Amino acid sequence: MRILSIISVIALLPIPVPVSANEPVVESVSPSMASLPVGLEQTPSPLAHQLRAVLRPERTVIVAGEQIWVEFLLINTSDETLVLTLPNCPMVDPDPPVMGLPLEHIFSGKQYRALVIEEVHSLLSGAQSQVDRHPTGPVPLVRLAPRSSVGRLLELTNYYRLLRMGGEYRLVWRPYNGEVESEPIVIRVMPEQQAVIDTNYGLMKMRFYYQQAPLHVKNFVELVEQRFYNFKTIHRVIPGGLIQGGCPRGDGHGLRDDGKRLSAEFSDIPFERGTVGMARAMSDPDSASCQFFICLDRQPSFDGQQTVFGYLVDQESFNTLDKIAALPTSGPPRFRPLEDQKVYIRTISLENVPQERSANPTGAESGSTTQPSQVDPELLPGRAMWPVIPASGPSVLRVLPRSNPATAPADE
Repeated sequence: MRILSIISVIALLPIPVPVSANEPVVESVSPSMASLPVGLEQTPSPLAHQLRAVLRPERTVIVAGEQIWVEFLLINTSDETLVLTLPNCPMVDPDPPVMGLPLEHIFSGKQYRALVIEEVHSLLSGAQSQVDRHPTGPVPLVRLAPRSSVGRLLELTNYYRLLRMGGEYRLVWRPYNGEVESEPIVIRVMPEQQAVIDTNYGLMKMRFYYQQAPLHVKNFVELVEQRFYNFKTIHRVIPGGLIQGGCPRGDGHGLRDDGKRLSAEFSDIPFERGTVGMARAMSDPDSASCQFFICLDRQPSFDGQQTVFGYLVDQESFNTLDKIAALPTSGPPRFRPLEDQKVYIRTISLENVPQERSANPTGAESGSTTQPSQVDPELLPGRAMWPVIPASGPSVLRVLPRSNPATAPADE
């Protein structure tokens, strides 16, 4: 009997099983954690108490057609090393370890989904978009040290076509079979718009440089929506230089009603025929307000010194620009259109950009030919126009020596 009992005890002991050097291994990282997939383990501390999922968008306001980059981040909030694996999926322990979060871990939610996207403000309000992505082979496990993080940037429109359309979207990430859930983020996708400037000499359509000058675009759109520009004038026309308008006083001395000014957003976009910029004070780059100008020809002295935020499109716009540019004026220094030929801005409205985008967003029309402008001799040679708003408030354009534009007087 004694011999049988000993044999019975031996039979109950676990028998070591040899493991091939090439066989995937998942280590136990603490006495309380088994070598099962983390997403399925039954531990005293739920995974959600040890691991935090975070979504970090590069921008929360996007123009339709632009890329939407979001960082998927996992943070180990515990004092133990976590070994992250996918439920019911063959895993490999890569050597060297994987740097960054594998894509399969992002799509490790229920039914191999990553994000739950809900459209909250649109004609399709309440519609949801879920995309699954099944692993096609063994997936690298991730070892996450205590109090550390791992992440990956993902361009979402490659996976979620819904995000290519205008609307407001609520995004939630639920990896590892839904055991971890991020805080929701909201991304607004705006339809790309263009402004239609309706004058008594015709229409001009302007598109925006959303990425290069977001503050100036927002400011201009805001003023258009407030009907600020209705019944204003183009108060200055400098032959071969530019036209300037949008002054609430009509004399170049006006600002927004609230006095708000904008920080400069200089870029490498050249000022060419049809380029739209915002006038500012010579001494203060962060002083643009409401007055805008449109170049009649190339203005290299403006490059990197003025904020460009838009450009004209289509032949009708350039025909209207040419009509205004040809008007007789009072000459220097004010260059006012004559009293019986004033240029009025009847209204500026916004409309969605048609599906066929302009292939040449620099201001010049594709395939068009521009005749040399008749430039006032006073402006040549070596002299440049400079749209400015003096620090005291008024907005003026000066004819200045190009070599030393900082000597511009502060007012008329």
